[in-house]
Amino acid sequence: MEAAFKGIRPAVVALIAAPLFKLAKSAKISWLTALIPIVAALLIWLLGVNPVWVIVATIVITLIVVDIVERRRK
Repeated sequence: MEAAFKGIRPAVVALIAAPLFKLAKSAKISWLTALIPIVAALLIWLLGVNPVWVIVATIVITLIVVDIVERRRK
């Protein structure tokens, strides 16, 4: 049964990733803002950082990045 779940994982990732890419294009998300959740996921997965801290840090970093980008546009 565990092998079946391991086999399903790539399909689940693909089913989640495909609409996310469409949504990112329509929302005009830049590579910089897309990098934040990727780094967050890697911190949780590779380093075992508590997801709560990663979420809090991601929110703070995202707010800072968005503020910096908006200030540069003005």
